[in-house]
Amino acid sequence: MKKILITGFYILCFISFCYSGEGSGIMKKIGVPGRPVSCRSMTDRLNKAAAIYAKMGQVSRIGVYDFAFAVTLEEYAKLNSYGVIMISAQTRDENELPIKSAYFKTGDKKYRLTWLFSKPVSTFGDAAERLFGKNREDIFYLIPYAFTRMRGGVYIDWNRHRDGFVVAKFPGAMALDFIADYEALLPDRNSKVGPAALARFLAREFSFRMEEQSAAVENARKEKSLVDN
Repeated sequence: MKKILITGFYILCFISFCYSGEGSGIMKKIGVPGRPVSCRSMTDRLNKAAAIYAKMGQVSRIGVYDFAFAVTLEEYAKLNSYGVIMISAQTRDENELPIKSAYFKTGDKKYRLTWLFSKPVSTFGDAAERLFGKNREDIFYLIPYAFTRMRGGVYIDWNRHRDGFVVAKFPGAMALDFIADYEALLPDRNSKVGPAALARFLAREFSFRMEEQSAAVENARKEKSLVDN
């Protein structure tokens, strides 16, 4: 079964706006088995972003993201339509980290994303560090697939100075081809994300180690309505 509606494992693009010395980058991966997303691959994307934004001079902060969803209808059901979005946030000001929250916004409605796991990332004097600063954090959140098919975006609030920073805009061009109707898009209110399925998904798509899988599942479980005990 073909897993996506367009060809190619990865699409890298940068949204066309930038303001107040900020940058946003998008890298999307959806429903495609293959090489997992890693800290190193996101570093590569940040360095590509640095090449694009270099003409602006110093950039105060940037957020780039990657997301992944189920590769089969069976896995989609076990995850209750959820996938995971990884956000790499890099800033010149260490006080802006950790990220306070992430949320999906459509019109005047906001939906907080469930935090799974965060980790600080060392930088090594590369182009991204020179332009965006040496302070970086990678953060992982649950996100319903339905959000990616709606008109809206994912926003983050930095720890200081900047709220409502747009990281992603939806809908995108990519879609899961095994989801045939609107009702299948939506999470089942009578179901929950399976912890074993979530752990396997994080290991496959984001190279989570065992202890990271356990921490992410436990953090999701604290949200009560998301992951079964």
